[in-house]
Amino acid sequence: MLDAQTEQTLQTLATRFPSVFSEVKSAIQSGSSLNPEQQRLDFQKYQQIAYGEHNPDLLCSQWADSAPNQEHHIYLTTGIGNGRHILNLLEKVPTTSRVVAVETDAGRIFNAIQYSSSIDTLINDPRFILLGLFNYRQGINELNQELVGIDSASIHLFAPLYELDPQLYSRVLNIILTQLSTRWNQIRTDVENAASLFENTLSNLIKVGINHDINRFSQSFDGGCLALVAAGPSLDKNLALLQTLQGKALIAVVNSAYPTIKAHNIHADITVAVDPKPATEDGYSNTETTDTLLIAPYVVYPGVTDHFSARTIGLSSHNPFMSVLRKVLGFKEEPNIVGDGTVSITVANLAALFGCKTVLLIGQDLALASTGQTHSGLSHYAKSHSNQKDTRLLDWVENNQGNRVPIEQKLKAYLKTFEEVIAHYPQIRFYNLSEEGAKIKGAPLIDSDQALKFASESISYAYHEVINEKLSQSLPADKVNYGIYLFMEKFEQFLRDSIEDLLKLVISKKNDLENVRNRLQKRFDDHPTFASLGMEGETKKRYYEVIQKTGNWKLITDQDIPVEAISDQAEALLDGYCYQLKHIIAWIKAYQLSSQN
Repeated sequence: MLDAQTEQTLQTLATRFPSVFSEVKSAIQSGSSLNPEQQRLDFQKYQQIAYGEHNPDLLCSQWADSAPNQEHHIYLTTGIGNGRHILNLLEKVPTTSRVVAVETDAGRIFNAIQYSSSIDTLINDPRFILLGLFNYRQGINELNQELVGIDSASIHLFAPLYELDPQLYSRVLNIILTQLSTRWNQIRTDVENAASLFENTLSNLIKVGINHDINRFSQSFDGGCLALVAAGPSLDKNLALLQTLQGKALIAVVNSAYPTIKAHNIHADITVAVDPKPATEDGYSNTETTDTLLIAPYVVYPGVTDHFSARTIGLSSHNPFMSVLRKVLGFKEEPNIVGDGTVSITVANLAALFGCKTVLLIGQDLALASTGQTHSGLSHYAKSHSNQKDTRLLDWVENNQGNRVPIEQKLKAYLKTFEEVIAHYPQIRFYNLSEEGAKIKGAPLIDSDQALKFASESISYAYHEVINEKLSQSLPADKVNYGIYLFMEKFEQFLRDSIEDLLKLVISKKNDLENVRNRLQKRFDDHPTFASLGMEGETKKRYYEVIQKTGNWKLITDQDIPVEAISDQAEALLDGYCYQLKHIIAWIKAYQLSSQN
C-alpha cells in the first residue's frame, strides 16, 4: 500500500511524463513482492554511490557550479539519484533553461519517489524534464511547452550515476541531444505556424466537412499494389510505366508531381497534399482534377481543397481541434497518418491503412540529379524556376547505381525518416524505380518489367469504383455539419465568458486576483475540452512568448504560479481568445450562410 504523498507524486509523473510513468508502473508491479525495508536499504546504498558519505551537499553544489551559464539551454544529465544534484543545478542555471535527466532504471525512479523528499519538488518543477532510457524517443515526442524557447543543449554528466550504466549512456546521450533538438525545432515551427494552422483548419472544415472518414478505407485494397508518385527528377523517365500501371495499381500522387502526371494524361486515383503554405496549391492550379480524390490534413492550404470540393477526405492527425471535434461528434479515433517531413511518408501510411502489400516508389529520389536538378521537369518547381541547386554546396550520398549524387540537408533527414517508415511496415514490400536517386534501405531497385510483374501479381481492384462506393457510404453532410455548428456555438460562449474574466485579471488589484482566478479555474474545470482548444492558434503563440520570457509554463489557473506572472499570462490569453472568438464567429456566419443556400 502506497502512502498519500507517493500516490500524489506518481499522479504528477503520469501527467507530466506519461511514457516514464508507464515504465515505473511496470516496475512497481514486478517488484511488488519485494520487502519494503529491503527497498529502502537498496535506495540508501544507491544514494551513497551517487553522493558519497562525507559531504554530499558540497558535491552537488560544486557539480552545479561547474555547468556553463547559458540562457534558453538544455543541460542533459545522467540519473535521477535522490534529486538533490538536479535541484542544485536548477538553482544555478538561468530560469529560461531546462534540466533533462535520463534514468536507465525505472525501479530507481520509483524508489526515489518513495524515499526522497526532494523528488516531488523536482517533478513539479516546470524546468525539469525526466526521460527514461527505455523509451526516450516516446518521451521526447510527448514534450511541448517544456521545450519552448530552447535553442541549445549540452551534456553535463553526473559522473557517479553515469558510471552505474556507462555503456548504455555512452551509446545514447548524443542521440538524445539530436532528438531533443529536432523536437524543439518542431515546436518552434508549430508555434510560428499556429495561427495559420488554426485558420486553415476552420476554412477547410466549412468546405470539406467531416462526414468523409478515412477509417472507411481501412483494408479497402487489401493485398493490392500502390504506386507512390513523387516529383523527383526520375519521374520523367517513368511516365510510360505509369501509363501502363493505370488500373493495375492504386496511383497515389503527391501535389508537386500532379502537373507532370496530368500533362501526360495519367489518371491519379488519389492525390495527397499536406503543406499549409500557399505554394501547395501550385500543383493543382490550371490543372484538371475531376474524379481524383484529395486526401489532406485540415491544416493544408485552403486553396488546395477548392479544386476538389466534395471529393476530399480531411485528416485530423496532430490537429487538437479536429481530434476533439471527431470525439465530440462520435467518430472513431483516426490513426496517425500525416507524417513528418516529406508528404511521401503520409502516402506510405495510407498504403498501410489501405492494406496494400506492395508499394512502388516512382520519382521518390530523395536526392538531386547529378546536374543539380531538384524535381521533375514539369513540376511547379520547374515552372517557378526553382528547380536547380549548386551541387558544390551540397552533401553527396550513394545512389542505386553505386555512384554519388547530391543531397540537401532536408532530403537527408527525409531519407532517414522514410527508411524508418519502411522498417515500421514489414508487411509491405517497397520497391524503388529511381536508378539515380538515393539508395533507400528496405526498398531495392527494380526495373519497369519487374514493377509490372509485381503489380500484376497483387490483388486487383476497380480502384475508382471502390473509392466512389466508400464516399457514397459517408454520413449525410448536413447532419454532421449541424453537429459542428452546435459545438462552435458552445465554444463561442466559453470564449466570451473567459474573455470577461481575463479582462478582470488584467485590471484587478492584487487582493481581487484570487476570486477572479478561481472563477476562471472553475470554468476551465467545467469545460476542459474548450479550455484545451483555447490554447490553439494565436493563443499558443502568445502563451509561448510568456514561457520563453519566464521559463514557467504553468497555466494562470495553477496556484503555484507567481502572482507577478499572472498579468503577463492573462494579457497573452486575452489576445489569443479574442483572436479565436473572431474566427469562430466567422465560421458560424459562414455555416449559416451556406445552410441557407
